Amino acid sequence: MLEQVDLHHGEFSADPPYSILEVIGCTASDDIRQELQEYGFGISEITKEGFIATRTERHNQEDTPGQNAAR
Repeated sequence: MLEQVDLHHGEFSADPPYSILEVIGCTASDDIRQELQEYGFGISEITKEGFIATRTERHNQEDTPGQNAAR
């Protein structure tokens, strides 16, 4: 599912691209953490309903070098 989210809300489809994912109804397993990492995300918070993942600043800078001055 991350591939579709990235396609529709990533750097080539949105300005600014998404940087936070709130996942409901799923735990942060090792497989999910690894998949999130491939898209530049890390788990930032575990919630009662699931978790929140945020894209690392380093990954944002690599994806959008022209926007660094705006941060």
